[in-house]
Amino acid sequence: MLQLASHVISMLAARKQVDVAEMRRAVLARLIEALVSDDPMAAARLLEEMRRQRIPAESLIDDILPEAARSLGAAWDRDQISFVDVTIGSMRLQGMLRDIEMRTAQDIAPQAGAGSVLVIVPSDEQHTLGALVISNRMRRMGVSVCLRIMPGTNLLRDLLANRNFDAVMLSVSASENLDLASKVVKLVRQGTQAGRMRAPPVIVGGALVAAGADVGARIEADLATCDLEEALRFSGLDVDGLGLRQRA
Repeated sequence: MLQLASHVISMLAARKQVDVAEMRRAVLARLIEALVSDDPMAAARLLEEMRRQRIPAESLIDDILPEAARSLGAAWDRDQISFVDVTIGSMRLQGMLRDIEMRTAQDIAPQAGAGSVLVIVPSDEQHTLGALVISNRMRRMGVSVCLRIMPGTNLLRDLLANRNFDAVMLSVSASENLDLASKVVKLVRQGTQAGRMRAPPVIVGGALVAAGADVGARIEADLATCDLEEALRFSGLDVDGLGLRQRA
């Protein structure tokens, strides 16, 4: 049975003075094994082992799971794993994140005055983990987050007409989805609640932005960045007054 080395996880959880890079490689290697394993329960058992060893949920969400997603993509680029492996592994990563969020939801609540953000993953996007991670980070800051994955036009219009968002964040990972992303940007600006002084800023992030593509100009977004603090400051939110709330 695939299992993470207990002493490695224990050292990570206890934050002892050890070779952090070595620990990171060991954890990621075991996680990748679980994600592409023929055993459909391998990832769930691995997550439970990490939970028993008290690895903080925030470390998993902000660091380990995203790094595993990048490692899957890199392995596919090198022809070390198949597209099917990447697809299944990505689905399992999202399942792990949902499991973590369900167990920690009671510890997260919006803070008055912290702002409200709409996060959109457009239709045809295959990569949703980044949007899920960013949404979780903002919720831990106290921001009210409305996450919509592949929403329909009518749903977006209703949200924009009835909610007063400080920003709209859009995740785009594939160049073939830029036309669709551009339509979402136009819809945001057209569907803003009547009587508002201005539409909320539209901020685009995702793999294309991280790769240096000029996505912002292509879809006429107000800002293109993968830096969450930059995005929040651009939206007029008090980043310095917000802080990631860590669980004990």
